[in-house]
Amino acid sequence: MDFLLLTLALLIQMLAGFGISRLILRRQPSNTLTESVALSFLLGVAFVSCLLFLLGLVVPGGGLRWSVTAICLATGWIGWRRQTLRLRFRDFWPHTLVGRVLLAISVGQMAIVGWLCWVRVLGWDGLLNYEAKARWAFLRGGALPLSYFSDPSRDWSHQDYPLLLPLAESWLYLWIGRPDQQVAKIIPWMFFVSAACLLHAAGRRFVANQWQRLVAPLIVFCVPLLLIGDGSVSTGYADFPMAVFYLGTIMFVIEFWRSENFAALQMAGLLGAAGCWLKQDGIILWACMAILVCLKALVEFKRWKFDWRKWLKLAMALSFGLLVFVGWHSFIGSVSAVVRSEVQPVEFGTLRANAWLLPIIIKGVVLELLTLRHWGILWMITFLSIGWMLLRHRNREAIILALAVVLPILAFASLHFFFHGSPLTRLLIHVSLVATLTIALTIQPMKPINWTQA
Repeated sequence: MDFLLLTLALLIQMLAGFGISRLILRRQPSNTLTESVALSFLLGVAFVSCLLFLLGLVVPGGGLRWSVTAICLATGWIGWRRQTLRLRFRDFWPHTLVGRVLLAISVGQMAIVGWLCWVRVLGWDGLLNYEAKARWAFLRGGALPLSYFSDPSRDWSHQDYPLLLPLAESWLYLWIGRPDQQVAKIIPWMFFVSAACLLHAAGRRFVANQWQRLVAPLIVFCVPLLLIGDGSVSTGYADFPMAVFYLGTIMFVIEFWRSENFAALQMAGLLGAAGCWLKQDGIILWACMAILVCLKALVEFKRWKFDWRKWLKLAMALSFGLLVFVGWHSFIGSVSAVVRSEVQPVEFGTLRANAWLLPIIIKGVVLELLTLRHWGILWMITFLSIGWMLLRHRNREAIILALAVVLPILAFASLHFFFHGSPLTRLLIHVSLVATLTIALTIQPMKPINWTQA
């Protein structure tokens, strides 16, 4: 019975995500199965958690689950009615023997990661931060009470952290009728499946070689810290889900650069905003995305300057993340939430006083990137791939991919000027999936743009 209820909960959630994706990408009727599955889950989990938070402020008790369910079903139905989707199964099934073998290996890896998530216990944050909040939310009908945020006895649970993961787990608890840590492990595994699907979908969008599309998902399995260790998919931390949202964001930013598809820009903005709702560090990755989008606007300024519709769409896409970030922090301030301040004032004086840390920070970053037990040879191959793409391909997409990897690493490293306990190892996980995509796209230049989908 639990299996059926969990399946129903996930399907309702993914139906809402599917509806949102179709509303945004309605002019792109053809799509791959993998991209649809990934976007349905990512948008669905963000949408349901937002609904639980917002409606939980006004809808009491048991009515919350059914209210969220009704809105999810309505959203899915509207998205389906607005655009009939033609899933392209032929792009999912390889035509060559090598491609089929790689696909079988990729599916096997998903099964192994599912087993890892099932047998390993949740990590510190996964248990005492996210799962604990999910349990409290379930006991209160699906949403955290306002009194929780200002309770000083619970400051160890980081009351100022965004609520995407806890409320996503609480949604499953509501459907099975009890809190269960084993059930909560389904969420990180679904994020791993979404990552594999997004990497395959990115390959379909950008490269013509079918087997090359399956290389990136295989690389993920060769990075130890993505599977086991603090921040990995098996610990229930928010770091790996953050990497998945950033991967989706960059995938659609590249699509926007290639084809000027403003629907892709809107999707990138939504996924970037979901990252801000997942983790406080999401605003850093959102800022990196905003820089890449603004660079596109700068390049096209002469052609766009009299087209106010394009500027409006660009501003709208960037506003999603700001709305989530400002809205959440406004809420935290309004309820007098307990905030554990571990960061020195972010100002020029602090930067000048800590300037002596620069060589230590550089050394620490380099040593971490070369730590084989964490990353294998991921970062060495990534930076070699970036150099090869810039020298050989010499296109704008190579520059964007390079910036998508380098900018967050520089930003995370600079945190050490203001926060000496910044966990660089876990922060690098956020960029790791984009790094695997970069490696996969190095083999040959990207395929020509399909303007019928732009």
